[in-house]
Formats: sequence, structure tokens, C-alpha cells
Amino acid sequence: MDTIAGDETPNVFGLRLLFGRVAGARLSSSLHLRIGVRNSERQETGGRIGFARNHCAHVFRSVAILKQATIGVCAALDRHVAAGNGDRVAIHWEGEPGDSRTLTYAELHKEVCKFANALKGLGIGKGDRVCIYMPQTPESAIAMLACARIGAPHTVVFAGFSAPSLRDRINDAEAKAVLTADAGWRRGKEVPLKANTDNAVKDCPCVEHVVVLKRVGNDIDFQPSRDHWYHDLM
Repeated sequence: MDTIAGDETPNVFGLRLLFGRVAGARLSSSLHLRIGVRNSERQETGGRIGFARNHCAHVFRSVAILKQATIGVCAALDRHVAAGNGDRVAIHWEGEPGDSRTLTYAELHKEVCKFANALKGLGIGKGDRVCIYMPQTPESAIAMLACARIGAPHTVVFAGFSAPSLRDRINDAEAKAVLTADAGWRRGKEVPLKANTDNAVKDCPCVEHVVVLKRVGNDIDFQPSRDHWYHDLM
């Protein structure tokens, strides 16, 4: 992860220039970024803004201080499909229990667009923050790309973190939605992701929606007014 530390005022030109040097030749559209931050808040966090190497803009824990952000990104995914490489493998994934899945660029593009529309159907749009607390599955990559596609900054929380750690990160980002799973596997053990999420969001008034991927298939507490199955949205 590359980070840029600013001074008192945002160096928007510098951000554009850096992004252009790194990714301009690889993407079919440019990055437009506007950021407004109060000086006191910027000094408190150092004004850190992160850019992921896969050319999707990510704003992590410091996203809570951003008062205005407009991000336009054409993902590398679109570029590969437009170039006629839709049939090439984008993701070949093997899960811990031995299951596997292969997605081409065209298939991945379709899944990303579907989930982006699902998020918009929940009222999540440009500038709304999303917390991703998911196991290492293709759906986690789909979620990140979908958030970037609709301009929703997202924070990715390691699936091994506890409920208090998740709670703090959700509140820091003022996340409107949390994307998680019923559970996940790590080194042969089940990690109760949904139970951790439930414990965390009890103290997170900003959360309106919890999207749950059915990964393990175990029983979970489900609140129909707040919780949504990933497969139902898709």
C-alpha cells in the first residue's frame, strides 16, 4: 500500500500526478479527486490517503475525516474486457476446505456490476462508507471492486480481528454498511464472522445494512430489517 502524507492543505495536483505516473498508461480513464478536510482533523491523522496497487481507490481508517471526496475510477477489469480478454482467467481461487472457483474477466466484471447494483439498491452510493469483514473468497474481491465502481470508499478489516477491533474500525469510518459472512475458515478453525459482526454493530449507530455471504452454512442470528443474504441480493 502506497500512502501519501499531506501538509495542511490537500495537494490535489500531486495526487493526480502520482496516480498518472503509476497507472495512467494502464487505465482507459483518468482519476478525478477532490478532498475537503478541516485542518485540525487533518493534523490529527496526518492526512493519509491510500491508493491500492490494483488501481482501485481505497480510503482506509482516515476516511472518517473526509468531508468531500469524489473519485472517478475505471477499473483495470473493464480495460481487460474491452480489449477482448474477457475469456482469460482473472481469478483462480482455492479455499481452505479444498473447494475452488475460477472466474474469467468477463465473469468477474458481471459479478462486480451485479453487486454494485445490489449496493445501490440498498441506498449505498458515492461517498457512503462500507466496511468489508469477509473471508478470503472471490466475493471479497468482488465487494472491493463494486464499492470502487459506485464511488463508495471502503475499509477492509482482517477477518481474524475480534468484535471490539471491528467495532472501532466501523465507527472510525462511520460505515453505512458492513459486508461479512456467516463464518470463515482459518488454519482449520471456523471464525464466527457474523457473530463478531453482530457484537460489533450493537455499538455502531452508523450501520444500516449488513450483507452476509453464506460461506460455511452454519446457523446465525439474522435480523430481517438489517441483514441481507449476499446470494439474495445477487
